[in-house]
Amino acid sequence: MGLEALKNQLTSAVKSTELETKQNAALNRLGSAVEKRGDIINITNYSRMHNRHNRS
Repeated sequence: MGLEALKNQLTSAVKSTELETKQNAALNRLGSAVEKRGDIINITNYSRMHNRHNRS
């Protein structure tokens, strides 16, 4: 394999690794946002449930 071909392979490997890192970071942020939203929904449902019991 020529030096230029090797350099091209390395360059593309680095680019795909960088892309994967960015994708993972984005997925982690999305996961955190979904978890937080889930917590808010759970808290809302919990307080709704308890408000229903307290009214009677």
